[in-house]
Amino acid sequence: MMDRRIACFILVLWNCLAYCTFAQSNQVMIIASAGPSNSTLLSDYYNGKQTGLSLLLRNDSRQPLVQGYLRINIEGQGVKLQTGSYAIFPSIDIMEGSTVNLGPQELAVYFKPQYLQGSIGFGVNQPNVFPEGFYQFCFEFLEKNTNRVIGSLECVQANLAYSEPVDLILPEQGKTIAFSSAQSLTFQWNPRHVNIENSEYIVTLVELNTSDKVTESAFAKAKQVYIAKMNEVKFVYNRDKPALLKGKKYAWRVQASAATSNAEKEPMNHEGYSEIHWFLLD
Repeated sequence: MMDRRIACFILVLWNCLAYCTFAQSNQVMIIASAGPSNSTLLSDYYNGKQTGLSLLLRNDSRQPLVQGYLRINIEGQGVKLQTGSYAIFPSIDIMEGSTVNLGPQELAVYFKPQYLQGSIGFGVNQPNVFPEGFYQFCFEFLEKNTNRVIGSLECVQANLAYSEPVDLILPEQGKTIAFSSAQSLTFQWNPRHVNIENSEYIVTLVELNTSDKVTESAFAKAKQVYIAKMNEVKFVYNRDKPALLKGKKYAWRVQASAATSNAEKEPMNHEGYSEIHWFLLD
């Protein structure tokens, strides 16, 4: 009988300890979210440029104020990074029953290379570039003075993808254009990458036979009419440029490139080359 009482007491004590430990480690609720597509450049994260990841922290304890910092862990595609034990961060202060939202600017400090340890499998022969794919971004909240975990591990899956080339807009694909318009023909495209403010575009226009199919190989062998490098996403093909001929078929494409504030080249699919569009002058 006594053994049963002792066993029951131990079981109750164990449950109480487990509950107390769980309660202490869950004083701060963490809700993590990620956008559908996120940058593959580590510098975009520690510069606060990425817009995909965000956190909501809530003080669910009975303490009037909780102070602490985050610990992060990133895994996927051969990459394994985590916050170093030596890292020191600004305090995040959360009043009782209140919430704190952390966006790209607030999270940036946690992605600084000097605060991360582990390995990052680099892609495109360029340092600080995550290979494309899905990653787990996990977050814990640690108390400022004790370094105890008071916000349990919360993870979110994020897709890290290279930027896409530009979309060609004008002239419209496969359109027959009046020859009279050739003296003032607008070319325009739409960027789809992140670092647009540091972008450069190379526009190439070639002449084809009307019977030619528009393929990569045909474009490469065609007579080059015009090539230019620019920062704008629009220009007018006017009398100052080589004359276009009536009855001819023309094809064009744009190669985009962009750099971060650290002069890193932004990774792009297809080496930044857009699709090839064509038009006919009649």
